[in-house]
Amino acid sequence: MANVLQQCFPEIRTREAVIRVISESEKLRSVWVKWNDQQQNVIDAQKEDLSKQEEAITHRAS
Repeated sequence: MANVLQQCFPEIRTREAVIRVISESEKLRSVWVKWNDQQQNVIDAQKEDLSKQEEAITHRAS
């Protein structure tokens, strides 16, 4: 099933897309490398939250 939230909100990006943007910007990359693992992994936590929200939306729509 396609990601419902990304269909409705195309500005939501995958971790890979965010990392790509960070790696393309010297300024963002310099901030990123200063973050510890927990801070860098907040992207994954947010993605999990979005997945849960998507499941709830899909469940309500059925």
